Amino acid sequence: MLRLRGMGHKALETLREMQDVLPELMRHWEKGVPSLIPSALTPAPKRIEEADMTRIYEMRARRLSWGLGGTGYLGFFSSRPGIRHIFLSRLEAILNFTPPSPSATLDVGCGAGVITILLARLSKRAIGIDASNTAIEFARELARRLRVKNVEFREGNVESLKLDQRFDLIVCSEVIEHLSRPLLLLRDLHGLLRDDGVLILSTPCTFLPSRGEKHVDRMLYSATGKCYLRPHYRFNYGYLLRELKASGLNVEGTRGCALGFPAYPVLYYFVPNSIVPVLRRIEASLNEVNIMQRCAVTTCFKLTKQAT
Repeated sequence: MLRLRGMGHKALETLREMQDVLPELMRHWEKGVPSLIPSALTPAPKRIEEADMTRIYEMRARRLSWGLGGTGYLGFFSSRPGIRHIFLSRLEAILNFTPPSPSATLDVGCGAGVITILLARLSKRAIGIDASNTAIEFARELARRLRVKNVEFREGNVESLKLDQRFDLIVCSEVIEHLSRPLLLLRDLHGLLRDDGVLILSTPCTFLPSRGEKHVDRMLYSATGKCYLRPHYRFNYGYLLRELKASGLNVEGTRGCALGFPAYPVLYYFVPNSIVPVLRRIEASLNEVNIMQRCAVTTCFKLTKQAT
């Protein structure tokens, strides 16, 4: 059973509906997904091209997962309490930063549509955009089964957004770290945001001295045991704050979500449910003194447009 602090009744009800629908949907969906035995990127290249990045993402989206790398926030519903905590703490931060009853909501990099559908229940209308056809088709089917009619899912490249409207809420969660030009997206989102709108951004940050250099994570994408590389940034916290300001955005609030350290996947994979409240108290204390934001698994930012 899902238990979330500070979450409205409508949001919690929607998550519980998803919890009932998703297991059967995932079993049905995976039967229709072709077996993936990719070989184009083995051995891993030193430099990853745009086409390879798109192919990698599509492979990852087809590997639906409840785990730490859960596609499009499916980790919300993991049977492991520690993994659930990582995703739910991020969801709590997003909902706490969400303005009441937004009229037009955009979810950039929506994945399996979990966040988009949740926000649609809180908004007049929501749009989710993702580069993966697999993820978009899954999101559409999830919305259909939940009878959510005020949401639209579109396949598209988030690095070249082409939309003819502006939004009073934009969510971009765990996306920019996987893009080849992550900071350019911030400027695009600034242009899509209404003057009184809110942009909620989440991405991994670090206190280590870096300028957001790209590194790569090894991720398993195939049952054959082959490993592939995905681009991944981890931004220095201070550097990202400066880039947000340079993009015309004010930081109205920040929150670190789940303790991040080199062995955190092992801790959260095996931690028992009885220890999760202790972790929550530690994380809350570190957020109050502005330390958690620099050493979390991911950091959530509430952003508004600078006055012109």
